Amino acid sequence: MPRKKSQYSFTKTKKDGKQRKAKLIEKVQKAVEQYKSIWVLSFTHFKQEYFNQIRLDWRDSELFLGKKKVMLVALGRNSNDEFRPNLSKLGDFLKGNSGLFFTNEKEEDILKYFSQLRVASYAIAGETATETVTLQKGPYPQFPHSMEPFLRNLGIPTTLSKQVVNVVADYIVCEKGKPLTSEAARILKLLQIQMSSLNVQCLCCWNNSKITTFNQNNNDKVDKEKTNSNMEEEDEKEKQKK
Repeated sequence: MPRKKSQYSFTKTKKDGKQRKAKLIEKVQKAVEQYKSIWVLSFTHFKQEYFNQIRLDWRDSELFLGKKKVMLVALGRNSNDEFRPNLSKLGDFLKGNSGLFFTNEKEEDILKYFSQLRVASYAIAGETATETVTLQKGPYPQFPHSMEPFLRNLGIPTTLSKQVVNVVADYIVCEKGKPLTSEAARILKLLQIQMSSLNVQCLCCWNNSKITTFNQNNNDKVDKEKTNSNMEEEDEKEKQKK
């Protein structure tokens, strides 16, 4: 019997993709018009629960973590097509784990918040263990007896004794400084041990066409208020070198 033709439309998919990109560009440019300052934030880990907390704490601001290439189109890829003067310069910082933060709040409040921000969560496979965790030999009544086969499959030497999970020999879950395996990450979650946390660095800030960059401590300014003319001079020098 002949197979039915797929109803999946590649044309529709491409169209939807373009629409999503156009929508993101529109949102970013609208935020540029609405907020006084734009910050490029760099972060150590990308986990949704981290950024949900930031959005809750800054309800009157906006955080964009979308596709960077599309956001760069919205800002402008160079001085000829940038949406506002010097916005294209943010592209030098919008790399890796980073995003755009739009706000009308004071600079000192932003720096203080992100320098103190620590949101704990469960680590995933590949992250570095922050401590050595060992399951000591003995009973573990916190685990239901039905979980014993699952624990054994994770590599823990277990057995059941009177419907209680027992670890029959000391078992090292992870060692400090070493990457976590997928099994170790699952075990740590069962033990409710959180080894991951969000660390945010403020890389730079755009405000009224001026760019201010910051060092890794978030508190000290590196380049104070580079104006558009300053940057044009720098661009011209670079062209002359080439």
